[in-house]
Amino acid sequence: MCDAILRLAAEGLLEQRQKSGVSLRGIDAAAIADVYRLRAAVEPLFAERAAVRGDAQQAAVLEALCDEMDALRPQVCPGGVLDESAWRRAVQLDMQFHAAVIDAAGQRLLTQFYHHEHVLALHGAWYVQHEPLSYDHQETMNRLHREIAAAIRRQDPAAAADATRRHNEYWADLVLELDPR
Repeated sequence: MCDAILRLAAEGLLEQRQKSGVSLRGIDAAAIADVYRLRAAVEPLFAERAAVRGDAQQAAVLEALCDEMDALRPQVCPGGVLDESAWRRAVQLDMQFHAAVIDAAGQRLLTQFYHHEHVLALHGAWYVQHEPLSYDHQETMNRLHREIAAAIRRQDPAAAADATRRHNEYWADLVLELDPR
């Protein structure tokens, strides 16, 4: 654990403060949007490969993750946002979904790229710096996840790539809309 904290601090993702510990360095919306745009260019390759190589069991895992995301709907607070615990669970499920697509692709180099510390850290960093999004945004995310999962189940690489691209472009635009610093 200590090694991981030191490595993240050395990479500029954490900052150490005297007498107050370690905190996540603020990451601006433009940097996060750039990560989503990079993902929009790269992740469709994973989705294409997953649609070609994936099997019914892997599609079922993706669909089960979508079902879990749908089950968060009753935990919407006044104002249409998920409560704090549901928000954190939605973030975990989103990351698990993308990791499952990438693992289904079965491409070692692409998997290593995605699992690189910076990509994973930036994937979740913006989420934890902000208040929960409206459930409408969560529903859009899950609709696109379901499109990806359905394309993989149908073994339709073009549809899987297209839905993945649209998903990441949606989030890049949303990050800039919600945090236009």
